[in-house]
Amino acid sequence: MYTKPVRKFLLFVVILLLLVVFPSRIFASEYFSTSYYVTYTVKEDGTTRATIKVTLTNKTKDYFASSYKIQVGFENIDNLAASDPDGPLTTKKASVEGGTEIEASFNKHVVGEGNKLTYAISFDTPDIARKDGSVWEINIPGLENSEEF
Repeated sequence: MYTKPVRKFLLFVVILLLLVVFPSRIFASEYFSTSYYVTYTVKEDGTTRATIKVTLTNKTKDYFASSYKIQVGFENIDNLAASDPDGPLTTKKASVEGGTEIEASFNKHVVGEGNKLTYAISFDTPDIARKDGSVWEINIPGLENSEEF
């Protein structure tokens, strides 16, 4: 069994490694570009807090986004929340094959070419970390369609 400082160090290393991992699938329109910054924080009980910060950029003057859907590769998500600079967003979640689809409705529309909206979606999931004896197993789904990023 590891000493307390070693366990804390291992937990820190796992969290650091998870800072650059993305959700499994994102639905994006040809009229918008997106960039993502995702963090996973594994708690001592194995529950993981995922935070996805998204910047949505309008590439056209003719269309706008009023909501956005993202599919994550986790079936069990709780404490779903989303916000943009104007406050909380209305969210919906639906079970889909291979995970959960999350939809966030924006407070403001992303109108006009080059305009950006940054917002965050966060949730808890037990589907990432599992302790097997003294070893933590971390399972984060990979990218299904990486060319969409």
